[in-house]
Amino acid sequence: MPGLSHQYLTDVAFEWLKDYRECLCVSQELGNWREIPDAIGFKFNNSILVEVKVSRSDFFADRHKYVRKNPKYGMGRERWYLTPKGMVKPEEVPDGWGLIEHRFSCHDRGFYLKELVKAKRRPLGREAFRKENELLIKIAWFAAEANGAIAKVGFAQPIIFEREYENHENIRTVVRRRTLLETG
Repeated sequence: MPGLSHQYLTDVAFEWLKDYRECLCVSQELGNWREIPDAIGFKFNNSILVEVKVSRSDFFADRHKYVRKNPKYGMGRERWYLTPKGMVKPEEVPDGWGLIEHRFSCHDRGFYLKELVKAKRRPLGREAFRKENELLIKIAWFAAEANGAIAKVGFAQPIIFEREYENHENIRTVVRRRTLLETG
C-alpha cells in the first residue's frame, strides 16, 4: 500500500501500545534470537505483541517463522497483526491472533485503527516467559544507559533500580514492585 511503510506502522504500533493499551513499558524492534517483535508492551501481568505487515506475502511468510510453528516459544500473551486497510481478510488471521487495520480518516486527514479480530489472551510457555523477562532486563538496561540505546523504548512511569542483581527473577520483581508503587 503506497504511503504506509513498515517503519511508519511500527511507530503507530508503539504509540497504540503506549497510549491506547496503556502499557507501562513499550519496546520497538528489540528482542532475542528467536523473535524480534515490531512492538511489544508490558502492563502488569500482560504482554502485548504487535507484528506489522505491509504486504500479503510478508503476512503469509510470517507463518513459517520458528516461533509461529512452535508457539510455546513466542512472546506475547496477546498477539496482534497491524496492517493497512483491506490487506488481510479476518478469516486469514491465525487462530488466537488479533487483526488491527490502519485506516485514513476523511474528516481530519488523520488516521484511526480498527480492531477486526480480537486477540485471545494465551498462557506463556516457560521459554517465552524467560525470553520476555530477558527482554524487560534489556529494556531496563537501555533506559538506564539512555545515550547508548539502539532501540526506541518508552516508559509510562519512571522505573528506578536500587541495586543490580545477577538473578533475572529478582530484577523482574524489582521492576514490577517499583512500577506498582509509583502508579498506586
